Amino acid sequence: MSRVRKLGPIVLVAVAVVAGASACSKSDGGATESDRKVVTFGEAPEGSTALGLCGAYDIQQMKQFLGGDESFKRLAPEAIGKEGDPVTGEACAWERVEGGDSLSLRIEVRNYGTDAAGAAARFDELEQEAVDPEPVSELGERAFSSASDDSSVLQAVRGGYLLSLSSRSTGNLEPLPADVLKLLGTAGLERLP
Repeated sequence: MSRVRKLGPIVLVAVAVVAGASACSKSDGGATESDRKVVTFGEAPEGSTALGLCGAYDIQQMKQFLGGDESFKRLAPEAIGKEGDPVTGEACAWERVEGGDSLSLRIEVRNYGTDAAGAAARFDELEQEAVDPEPVSELGERAFSSASDDSSVLQAVRGGYLLSLSSRSTGNLEPLPADVLKLLGTAGLERLP
């Protein structure tokens, strides 16, 4: 069998692949809409939006605080506890990861219901465990912040609600400062029933 006969089928397949690829990428000046479907989240987990905390935060605003255009993402909301538990709540989180650097923010609220004393007692425990807590004025009934090189925390209590904001970082990024956490904490407390 000659070399041409052996290579003939291979050449035909290569020509067909190239022709098919060029036909797929051919621009006819038609519609510019993508044929890809819109990515959407499924239903939020039960109890993760009952208090409306995550609705207090606009995604563009959070993107400005964390940065990272393409590396920014909002994580799915989470429920804390389940219906019938003495303490329930919800959590929201966002993160930015690029190379070896990361920055995250988690905001959660715990609802002690009519047990305001329980919320206050837990707040006191958290304040005692914190590293160099600093009082934060004009946020809830009481609030404090604490920071280290790679994390910052703000805790606030109002009635039966305990609000926690925590930011963590690795690499060359720094955690969000206390004034940003206070701004976000204020928005969160205003959103709660």
